[in-house]
Amino acid sequence: MYCWSVDWQMSFNTEKCKILHFDYNNVDNEYMLGNEIIKSCDEERDLGVIIGRTLKSSSQCVAAAKIG
Repeated sequence: MYCWSVDWQMSFNTEKCKILHFDYNNVDNEYMLGNEIIKSCDEERDLGVIIGRTLKSSSQCVAAAKIG
């Protein structure tokens, strides 16, 4: 992916890139984009939807209850 982005002059903002490892038995490998290590996280929010490594909806329900 990195080579493609260099070839097409479309650089990635590595500060906005995150790795989300699903399941607790998954090996937490480090991934790099170019010379930079991409940060890992336990949950991430995108378009208002919270996705966590367990894929349970509890975080989303708690956040929705706070709004309403």
